[in-house]
Amino acid sequence: MTKLEKAMQLAQANLGRSVVRINATAQQEQFQKQKEYSIFGVKNTEDIPDSLINKLRQNEHFLFLTIDKMADLGRSVDIDLVNPLTYRCMTGSTSGGCVNILKGITDLCIGTDGGGSVLAPALSTNLYSFMGKGVGLMLKNGSLSTDGLPFAPGVGVISTRLNPIRKAIQALTGRAFTKTNESIRIMTPASGCMMLPTGEDAHTVLQPILSQLPKQFIIQEHTFADCYNRTALVEEINRLIAADVADLFLTLEGPIDVYSYDETIPKKFEGPLPETLCANASKSFVKAVNICGCSGFTIPHSRLATGFVVTCPCGWEKADMGYTLACELEKLVSLPAIFEKYFINREKYVTPNRFK
Repeated sequence: MTKLEKAMQLAQANLGRSVVRINATAQQEQFQKQKEYSIFGVKNTEDIPDSLINKLRQNEHFLFLTIDKMADLGRSVDIDLVNPLTYRCMTGSTSGGCVNILKGITDLCIGTDGGGSVLAPALSTNLYSFMGKGVGLMLKNGSLSTDGLPFAPGVGVISTRLNPIRKAIQALTGRAFTKTNESIRIMTPASGCMMLPTGEDAHTVLQPILSQLPKQFIIQEHTFADCYNRTALVEEINRLIAADVADLFLTLEGPIDVYSYDETIPKKFEGPLPETLCANASKSFVKAVNICGCSGFTIPHSRLATGFVVTCPCGWEKADMGYTLACELEKLVSLPAIFEKYFINREKYVTPNRFK
């Protein structure tokens, strides 16, 4: 069975769930591709222009297969899909794309990010991602976040590794990431200012990784006033960028949407229940990257639904620095072997009964 045949079988089995539509001409298009092509899906939103998707579709290294489910109304929690790793509601709004990658339908997906809708779903499923607003991958239509912040969505790519993302970004922008040998100033949260939903200090969990980074990376700490208040955090990030005190910001975030759901909508209701539903904030910089006009990478940690967030101020120079750091982080953290077996190598693939 070919790669495409297996992907199409799985896509058919998931129609009406994580898959909205299947490209009817995929089998014909495969003959125009290189032998080792990547299969991709696109978020079910009209905001992504065909001209952008066609850059991938016409590239000999990529084959378009699925329109992927988006969380209803673009919400940051998708009440229709279950996260295959955490058994909780899937993080949105680029939700179906991540599920389809873990199911082995696609190798990567294209999504949009207003306040974390690419970066957060990738974190919640231990996948890699890049959101490229800071390098011009953005949509023209503006909107308001649920907490009243204006933004124009960015476009991003999610995959199982950094290399497919690098190739996709080159196809979409015409420019490839370039590793730099220059010194890179990285700002991380100081001790005590960013607590994870587990009750641990993010600073403490980050230290073993930071200590292994090459000397090229100059680590500096900053006490953020409120890492989980998006309005305050956006203002603080913008202030720090304007002061040019760092090249990149690095945080560890998660587990995403496990202990409770980090969404604004329930918080707008009265009574004690919203505090119960949303008691453990799990999204910090992921909700602010796009609104600050930055680009961002996520790199999965070996912890469940947890990963690194690399925030890159606007421009290709900073994005290249972010890619340099992301590549180092990719070397330092390995995911559990069972994750690789089930979701990357798909060793447990079983042909759906309807196709026997």
